[in-house]
Amino acid sequence: MPDPRHDDQRDAELARSWLAAIVDSSDEVIISKTLDGVITSWNHAAERLFGWTAVEAVGQHITLIIPLERRSEEDEVLARIRRGERTDHFETVRVAKDGQLRGVSITVSPIKDASGRIVGASKIARDVTERQRLEEERASWWTMTPNPWTCRQRCCGVRAPKCARRRGRLAPMS
Repeated sequence: MPDPRHDDQRDAELARSWLAAIVDSSDEVIISKTLDGVITSWNHAAERLFGWTAVEAVGQHITLIIPLERRSEEDEVLARIRRGERTDHFETVRVAKDGQLRGVSITVSPIKDASGRIVGASKIARDVTERQRLEEERASWWTMTPNPWTCRQRCCGVRAPKCARRRGRLAPMS
């Protein structure tokens, strides 16, 4: 008769490898760290966004990706994790290996062991750099043109769709 514990062990191992595959294939950055901020896991999306491989990042402090002027945020996040709280959709900036700043939306949750004790944190991040750039561009455009349907530049006073400057041709200055 087969040992039922053997089946339980096999099922648990299958579940662990299934979860690992989900984390590894996710388009979202998934990083885990200790309560001291030491990186314990780093998925492929983190490699793509930040430029460090898992081999380079695991074992390093999470400040590897945190700009100096944002380090206090990490202290605050870790304090919340120690209290068992999570941080939802916190927008901030992180730094990649090449020095480029990346806008990210981060959710950080406590990781608990089998006895319910908090032993670390999981961080899920989404790159919002492009969205932030577009929002800044749109805000800039709105401040340049108070009424988006009328060009109030010195070049003309016509409705925006007919404005020669907006179509890429310069209108004569009056």
